[in-house]
Amino acid sequence: MKKLAIALLGLTVVSSAVFAQTNQVLSRNAVGYVRVDTPSNKLNLVRLDFVNLAGGQYTVTNLIGNQLATGGALFIWDLSNQVYVGENKTKSGWTPGTNKIVRGGGFFIYSLSNNNVFLMGEVPDAITAPTTTVHGLAGLNLTGYPFPADVTFTGSPYFAGSALGDAIFLWDVTGQNYSGFNRTKSGWTPSEYTNLTFRPGQGFWYQRAGAGSWTFSKPYTWP
Repeated sequence: MKKLAIALLGLTVVSSAVFAQTNQVLSRNAVGYVRVDTPSNKLNLVRLDFVNLAGGQYTVTNLIGNQLATGGALFIWDLSNQVYVGENKTKSGWTPGTNKIVRGGGFFIYSLSNNNVFLMGEVPDAITAPTTTVHGLAGLNLTGYPFPADVTFTGSPYFAGSALGDAIFLWDVTGQNYSGFNRTKSGWTPSEYTNLTFRPGQGFWYQRAGAGSWTFSKPYTWP
């Protein structure tokens, strides 16, 4: 089993993931967070790893709150319609503030200044999420591994369930551009895909040749 990621990761996209046991009656419960670096005037592609402690799905209001100043924004991918829906931080709060952010779903964060955003919640556990299914449609899917742990591409359902014509696009927050991998008749290319590891909080694009879903098992023993 993979261990929970508790060390400083030293990444540009996500710098750390931390977990702690709560004081709730059910001692299995753990809360955690991923710290996301948000460089000034740049987009950062991230994902949500955690379950809402209050129940239900997260929105920008209860996930991001006031961590971004006025002028900040989120861009969330509408999978069904293959378009972005936006959330804008104004002086009076988030507008519209109601778009759902799902675990295992990717989204862009934009900030006017250099600061950190903490994505926090309950660590998916043996009761809330022994397995998690992430749905995908033919076309572009803004997605991510739905647990707060490292996963290698070659050891994931993304690799095992891939088909000819599939592709992955990774976002470089420094250069504000993409790098990609493609599934060809001879397999994935370029060869660097063998070294690809998705980190906690890292979102990416997966372009599917056909509709389908990915099912992931909880990768850590506790909780």
